[in-house]
Amino acid sequence: ISPQGITSTTFKAVPDQPFTSFELSFPEKQYSALAANGNLCSEASKLKMPTEFVAQNGLKINESTPISVTGCAPAIYVTKHSVKGKVATITVSVPSAGKLTATGKGLSKASATATGAKTVTLVLNQKKPGKLKADIKLTFTPAKGKKQSKSLTVEFKK
Repeated sequence: ISPQGITSTTFKAVPDQPFTSFELSFPEKQYSALAANGNLCSEASKLKMPTEFVAQNGLKINESTPISVTGCAPAIYVTKHSVKGKVATITVSVPSAGKLTATGKGLSKASATATGAKTVTLVLNQKKPGKLKADIKLTFTPAKGKKQSKSLTVEFKK
């Protein structure tokens, strides 16, 4: 790891043969060689790593390599939520393809379909103006697997 924070690996003894995959594992302890800011599970479908390959003859190939994340819990979780005026915005991480629905007393219903593990944003509107404390039920029905639910309380001010 360079002083600029760039991680690189050199394999001097690799034979001049093509390879189709590469796997690198680091310990998952406090002082691991790699660390992340944020939740990698919620962004797993978007992760890419800039990669440069330099052959023995000096030829260079630069790519943006997709990264897979293992060990993520197969559960939905709220990554953030906010209330502005009569609108509640909820961002939820879903573990797979399926339908996410949000309902709450005094609120419009919202739903979205995910094509895979990703972050989904739902917007619910308050039906009548005024002060309201609402329990929102999030229900995720995966394309395959068991239905999941989670609750969240939001407060609308006058």
